[in-house]
Amino acid sequence: MSCQRRPRAGTRARAAIARAARFMAAAALAGALGMTGGCGAHSSAGAPAGGAGPASLSAEGAGPDTVTIVENEVYGALLTELYANSDGRMPTGTFVMAPPERPLVAIFDSMLIASDSVDPHTRAEYLARNARAFELAPTVPGLPDQVVLTEAEVDAIFIAGRWQGFYERYPDAVGLIRLSRVGFSQDGGSALLFVARHTSGLAGELGFVGMRRTADGWRFAGWALRAISAP
Repeated sequence: MSCQRRPRAGTRARAAIARAARFMAAAALAGALGMTGGCGAHSSAGAPAGGAGPASLSAEGAGPDTVTIVENEVYGALLTELYANSDGRMPTGTFVMAPPERPLVAIFDSMLIASDSVDPHTRAEYLARNARAFELAPTVPGLPDQVVLTEAEVDAIFIAGRWQGFYERYPDAVGLIRLSRVGFSQDGGSALLFVARHTSGLAGELGFVGMRRTADGWRFAGWALRAISAP
């Protein structure tokens, strides 16, 4: 069995790299990564009411491979704002979520490391939290129909049947959504994470997303880097 798994891993890595290259070419992403909408150095104007501090792993009692409650709140707010209909209702369909593919996200992480326009604390926390494998929480708040998978479960689906196998199992899925762990600014008022949504083959969108904490909860602040590709 081991002699069969090695080429699969290599094939997945090459496919992820090719996918990232095509995404970036399609979106003409040749410039340096920049942060907008309050996601770089954070000002006091965007701080949450009551001056909440950073969302630290130790403060929430979570291990290094487990997302925190605050990270999970960011996921729910982000997906609700990105994919809700114009009337505010969520689309009919299943949100299938999993951690990101490391070969793919590593390409974007290298741009983040090279950038001098991202808040250093936010960047350092994002990179530290994503340096190890992790699992998402069993449920993400605000999503009516959802399935959370581990990386091993995603691998099993795609090794067996690729996208056909995925949609046979989740026929009404809105795609496969990959969520990284979240890096927070030092005052806990802004956040950065990597998001990818694939719908088939090379089709989908991905990039870094900024979030801002307000008195009403987390709000989408903008894409720091976004790539979109058609099939």
